[in-house]
Amino acid sequence: MSEENPAVDTVQKTHAVSLTDISAAVNRLRDEVDDLQLLAAERKKPWYKTMSNLTSVAALVFAVGTGSYSLWANAAHDAQAKHDSLIKILQDIMSLRLESSNSKLNAMTPEQRADVGPLLNTKRVVLLAAARSIVRDIASRVTSPEYNVLALESSSDSDFKQAERYYLLAYDVSEPGLGRAVALRSLGSFYMSLNPLQNVDNARKYFERSANEVRGASDLYSRYTLAFTLHTWGLAELSNGSPQKAQPLIDEARTTYKAIPDWFPPGRWGLDDLERSLAYYPGLNQKTR
Repeated sequence: MSEENPAVDTVQKTHAVSLTDISAAVNRLRDEVDDLQLLAAERKKPWYKTMSNLTSVAALVFAVGTGSYSLWANAAHDAQAKHDSLIKILQDIMSLRLESSNSKLNAMTPEQRADVGPLLNTKRVVLLAAARSIVRDIASRVTSPEYNVLALESSSDSDFKQAERYYLLAYDVSEPGLGRAVALRSLGSFYMSLNPLQNVDNARKYFERSANEVRGASDLYSRYTLAFTLHTWGLAELSNGSPQKAQPLIDEARTTYKAIPDWFPPGRWGLDDLERSLAYYPGLNQKTR
């Protein structure tokens, strides 16, 4: 039995360790090469085919979309709240007009009216300023009737340029038919009235377009609207000293009012108001029921 040689054993063990280290190093090198190849392949892909990039983009799009929707929802809610406030303010302004002309105020002594009148007007002016401020914020939501109220109030304050602007906006946003007929009639009345922007030719043009907007309609309210437009136009011509132009308009207004059934009260009220107004113009060919 041969004796073990310590030197040989040491060499063999050293050789085995070296082979193990080399094998591990080769494996590590192979893994690194594989990683580099994968990285190079990823870099060669278009950005939109890279999973990590797609995930980041998707997250960004989701975040932007969610944020945009939240901003839109908040803005819509805020705009609706402002529009509701505008409607309430305009209702208060119209109530003040009724309050200023009611029997209680007329029954007051001159001294009492001198105290109450300015207070009511101050309140109206404050409300009108608030309404104008809201309109600047939500112009796209304001309706034709709302612009008409603002125009009338502006005209009452002798702010005729602002009144004209509101009347034109009322026409711009009006719907065809009744809404547009009312907006056009308001423009006609404004340009026919005595103010620095008076333009009789424009007034007649708008009155005619207002009448034509509903002239062919068969429903009772459209027929009443036609009669009232002719009624308003005729009286405006009288006020401007044109009885020859007024007479055919008044005759057509009467005929249209009379064709409305009695069970539809606005027709009867309109005719009564027309005849009552004509009493201020003696010499005009007046007719009654």
